[in-house]
Amino acid sequence: MTVMRFFAALLLVVGLSGTGQAQAEVRFTGNHLREACTALMAERPYNEMAAGECVGFLSGFQQSYELVMLAFPKQRRPVCIPPTASIGQLAGVFLKYAKDNPETLHLHAGALCFDAFLAAFPCTSL
Repeated sequence: MTVMRFFAALLLVVGLSGTGQAQAEVRFTGNHLREACTALMAERPYNEMAAGECVGFLSGFQQSYELVMLAFPKQRRPVCIPPTASIGQLAGVFLKYAKDNPETLHLHAGALCFDAFLAAFPCTSL
């Protein structure tokens, strides 16, 4: 388990390493993810590159979150994404959040995903 904790901590450090940068330097914002996930949910033909960005980002977010929760089992789990949730469902949750909160879309996409999934999939037990 120590190796797992090390990799989770490393992932967290690498993922957060850019958070101290100026807001204008956010590389992948909610606007970017909204465009990518809109492409994923569109009728064919759609922009496959953009749709792939949505799939990759949401998959990476979900797997990274699970890894951190496994590495720190004593931490209270705030978000409980159902294991059967598809990427399309996660994209739909994010797009609804983006529509309801357009003033936040200039922020980091990962932070917005956390907020969207926290609202949609809160854990009910400690």
